[in-house]
Amino acid sequence: MATRIGIAADLEERKWELEKEFRETRNWKMTKAFASKKLAKDWLKNKALETKLKTVADGKPPPRPNDKWYGFSFDHSGPF
Repeated sequence: MATRIGIAADLEERKWELEKEFRETRNWKMTKAFASKKLAKDWLKNKALETKLKTVADGKPPPRPNDKWYGFSFDHSGPF
């Protein structure tokens, strides 16, 4: 079992995309909302360094620039 972390503005859409990229995704967890993408990116960078987890690409930008970003993690059984 492997774990990945990432950030997204639309968690449902990003989850749908990643379920097509990784096998048997499970144990999805999300952070509280970040006030900006920069804060979310800082969280991602620090979390990756702290935990040595691999990251996934950022989700698409939100339709409105002031929408919140979230951090997330999930377990999987490898890429397709």
